[in-house]
Amino acid sequence: MFTFGAILATIFLFIFGVFLIWGLIQLFRKKSIRKPFLLSGISLAVAVVGIVLVFVYPAPPVTQSTAEKAESKTIKEDDKVKEASDQKKKAASEDKAKKEKQAAELKKTQALEESKKLKGQQAKEAELKKKKEAAELAKKQEQEKIALEEQKKKAAELEEKKKQEAKKKAAAALVPPADTVYGQLPKKNLTKRSSELYSDEKNGITYIVGDNNNIFQVEVDFDMALGINIEMDKSFLVEHAMDYMADDANLIQTKSDREFVYESKKYKKKYDVLFVNDNDENIVTRVIVSKHM
Repeated sequence: MFTFGAILATIFLFIFGVFLIWGLIQLFRKKSIRKPFLLSGISLAVAVVGIVLVFVYPAPPVTQSTAEKAESKTIKEDDKVKEASDQKKKAASEDKAKKEKQAAELKKTQALEESKKLKGQQAKEAELKKKKEAAELAKKQEQEKIALEEQKKKAAELEEKKKQEAKKKAAAALVPPADTVYGQLPKKNLTKRSSELYSDEKNGITYIVGDNNNIFQVEVDFDMALGINIEMDKSFLVEHAMDYMADDANLIQTKSDREFVYESKKYKKKYDVLFVNDNDENIVTRVIVSKHM
């Protein structure tokens, strides 16, 4: 009855709580609360009955004989565990003593072997010391000889390095700037058409490269609709051509009203300049700057 009463009280207390919450919700919603509060009252009454059963019929106590049996069993088990533990400790102690004895014997044997090795090593070291001293003396003499030769060699290398640097500086001074004929391609986004052809599609510029990837020719395209006249806009065309030559380039020959030769004394280079008209005789659509042939 004790167990039944406990279960009954627990279940109906839970049900009481549910109906009570339901009733409160109905109250807030301003709806009928009669049914939920009625059911919660019934649940509470049944729960009270369960609580009464728990107090009227308490749990039966454990008999003295059962407790004594359990205690006796526990004591026996403890004795067995203790006995097993003592046996393990004894075996471990014997094993430890055996291992210590073996370790002592091994240590003694190793000490004797180490003593023999040490004596042999000392004799070898003495012999090696004599040889090493003789070798060091010979090495010192050789190093002095090598050091003298190295000094001579470094002096010669330093002199040669100075000559090479002077040559490089002279050669660098003769290299035309990038994005000009004879110079390197500019560092901008170019489209590679072939191994020798590159184009700047945004600005209508085509590059042709030759040996060592140096620019051989630059071609600038103009829209026909711009109507660039060879006579009226000559200064404009020359200005565009000069963009792809050395800054000191000067006109040295006029082959025609469309063909010219320029020269840079600074870089000792000559340039051919050509104004091209594809359709109309006076409307220029391309300016070509190339290495002088």
